[in-house]
Amino acid sequence: QTAHVEATVDDGYMGSETTSTWTLRQPDATVRGLTAEERLNEHHVALTLNTSGTYELHTTVVDRAGLVTNASHVFVVENIRPEPVLTVDGLVLEHGQEIRVGPEPSWNVTANEITDNEPVDFLWVIDNTTSVRSLSVLNATSFERSGLHQVELIVFDDDGSTNSIVVNLVIL
Repeated sequence: QTAHVEATVDDGYMGSETTSTWTLRQPDATVRGLTAEERLNEHHVALTLNTSGTYELHTTVVDRAGLVTNASHVFVVENIRPEPVLTVDGLVLEHGQEIRVGPEPSWNVTANEITDNEPVDFLWVIDNTTSVRSLSVLNATSFERSGLHQVELIVFDDDGSTNSIVVNLVIL
């Protein structure tokens, strides 16, 4: 998610010019200046805050006469736990549900509807013995045989939050 912040600056003189210096205190207490990509113009910034924690954005504005003013704003970013959503041919599966597929190999178990505000990684565990990483889709070639398979999808976001869903897949 991107947060846009604009500083409205007016020193009371028509056509006056000001300059702004922006700094950001991050959750680990480090302070940094903003990048060129984050500074849209002198008084407008766009921040992508991916790590959970408290941020403080500070700006110092100086006019041509050398008068200075400061302003700060605090942002609290909470990590949203990823919610895995599995579908088979458009049918949304519930945790613990059993679904029958096949015998034709045209079906897919899809996990592309993850509700999170950042990219996630996938780990599929099939029958507690086989794991498949980084794929958002399983199909018939992901399984060695027909019959009943327990399929668990574990999703991880870049803040270390995880969540999972387990379904039983019967391949005819």
